[in-house]
Amino acid sequence: MSAIRRVAGALLAAAALAAQPLQAQTVNVGAIVSERACSIYEDFWGMWLVVECRNNFAALRARLQSALAETGRVRPASGEGRGGRYQLTGQVTELGVASASAADADYASESNRAVGHLDVQLRDGANGRVVFGATIIRSVDLSSAQAAGGMITASAQSPHAIYDAMQRELALGAARAIAFHFDPLRVTSVDGREVQLNYGTPLLTLGTIVLVPDAGGRPIRYQVTGALPQSAVAEVMGDLGQIAPGTIASVVDRDDPAANGRRFRRVDLPGN
Repeated sequence: MSAIRRVAGALLAAAALAAQPLQAQTVNVGAIVSERACSIYEDFWGMWLVVECRNNFAALRARLQSALAETGRVRPASGEGRGGRYQLTGQVTELGVASASAADADYASESNRAVGHLDVQLRDGANGRVVFGATIIRSVDLSSAQAAGGMITASAQSPHAIYDAMQRELALGAARAIAFHFDPLRVTSVDGREVQLNYGTPLLTLGTIVLVPDAGGRPIRYQVTGALPQSAVAEVMGDLGQIAPGTIASVVDRDDPAANGRRFRRVDLPGN
């Protein structure tokens, strides 16, 4: 019996340790560059984005610094190119528009979304070795229009408002990926159909989908139903698995095809 107690105590201690945030890592955020010539952005976005691009996306860099600080796991260093155990660089590879439309005899719809791609690399400042890299892909609603039964509805946002929202989405996506690199997303406790996670807002918000592997390695889908600054609660979406505290989880972005994955196991129907 004493051996069982020792094992149980060790497991509880390990789960408690996993729930504690690690010491914040210091990261210097360098310049954000463009893969394409800055002049390409003038036609749709306007000359103001050309200037922003030529300034190495200074506004996006500042937004990224703020997002990193919001994680609670990363502390941005002061000054470009100075200080920090790690060096973060980025490259904007896409800032464009994707369109979709559909029509039949008495109905038509069209929607446009702004799409942004940001490649980030995290290097060890001591030796220049790349320790983490990711491509952050985000989209933001730009405009939409529907026509049916003689009625037309439409909505649109200004390029400035769209770019501001895109900056926020890209910065939060990059900050989340970097924070999870240093301190992975984990289950801290399990209560029936709900799990508690070691991150909260703004990295996990209402409706965020999280994949948690069960004891057999099968990914179980959870959806965040409530979030505080340091923790979040998620409820299972479909089949319930055996989840252990301390299990590492992953986030499914809304633009990821995995967001539409299966929720229930496939079973054979009884024969007639």
